[in-house]
Amino acid sequence: MMRKQDSEAVTKSPLVVGRYYPEIDGLRALAVMIVIYFHSALMAGPDRVAADAATIWDAGRFYYEFTMIGWCGVDLFFVISGFLITGILMDTANQQKCFRNFYIRRTLRIFPLYYAVLIFSFLLFVLFYGTTFTLRFSLYFLYLQNWFSVFGYDYILYFEHFWSLAIEEQFYIFWPVVFVWAYRRGIVEPVLFVLIFLSFLFRFYLAAKWQLNMAFSITPSRLDGLLLGAGLVYLLSRQDDPRRLNVIFARGMAVSLAAVCLLALLNGNLWGRDREVLMFGIFPVSLFFASFLGWVVTADEEHLIRRFFRLSFLREIGKVSYGMYVYHWLIMCVIVQQEIMNHQGFTFIHTVLLATGAPLSFIVAWTSFRYFEKPFLRLKDVYARYSEADGALPPAKI
Repeated sequence: MMRKQDSEAVTKSPLVVGRYYPEIDGLRALAVMIVIYFHSALMAGPDRVAADAATIWDAGRFYYEFTMIGWCGVDLFFVISGFLITGILMDTANQQKCFRNFYIRRTLRIFPLYYAVLIFSFLLFVLFYGTTFTLRFSLYFLYLQNWFSVFGYDYILYFEHFWSLAIEEQFYIFWPVVFVWAYRRGIVEPVLFVLIFLSFLFRFYLAAKWQLNMAFSITPSRLDGLLLGAGLVYLLSRQDDPRRLNVIFARGMAVSLAAVCLLALLNGNLWGRDREVLMFGIFPVSLFFASFLGWVVTADEEHLIRRFFRLSFLREIGKVSYGMYVYHWLIMCVIVQQEIMNHQGFTFIHTVLLATGAPLSFIVAWTSFRYFEKPFLRLKDVYARYSEADGALPPAKI
């Protein structure tokens, strides 16, 4: 049985995620733009930076190193996902069909686009390259591509970015059961603490053993960002003083940012697959984003930061950020293979990829959302409508 005080915390707190935060769409937009910025630089290639530095731009190497910080955009996505998913679970934990509704709604949101892209791409590979259905390709259909480093596989070029989608999907499978079990027994705090610590420890161990790809991409070593987001929404549901929390989150931002800057100074880079960054950098980055998210949603309604993330163009990007993430790498792969890109330097290719890849990704994602994904989303309330019975709040939009 859910403890009475837990249920009351959910229904009474004005900060619970059951109220929709429009700023989160703006934060999603920020996350996907960071990712696209990073991937456009990664695709432009470090081998072209030397030519730029020698001929066009002496600061080319420094700029390239700066762009490599963009891996953290995925960690912002992780924090947001943990926050929203756990908020939904809190809002519906005392409903009889909590798990059934959750899994149906997640399936309708994620699977149609993901599998449509996989199947369509595979058919193109067969048509133009004579590709056969291999075990490596089948792992994408099972959402196990983030475990490629364990199996000794390399990512398929057009789906290199799908590793993070696998982590989130695996989180969506196990976390509802774990969280609702802990929530109904009033032991959420120790469960979160233990799981976050174990995730950090596991990543630290793998990095110390020079298993860098595993440390970066397999699920147990990347759960801390998702769980920090989960812990954030749980904290918000237990407090009713946003100003006090806002100060705490501001301090959390300052401390975690200082830790990241110190690591960058001592290590010389913040590349996500760097050994020291894996050991000492990913956790403070995730903590910064969790603190930042908490700081935004506890600020006064008319605070500049909240007004900024409520800007209509940011919210429009955020609403299709999932599609933009799925499509952007494929689109930029096509662009970078055009003849005009041959023998060009890093600066030129990076600029072209950003100037064309980002808007094209938005256009394709918006079109996909409007005409392909929305019909599936309408089925949510047909097959998995949430009830407001038993004192449950209407769940957050996601």
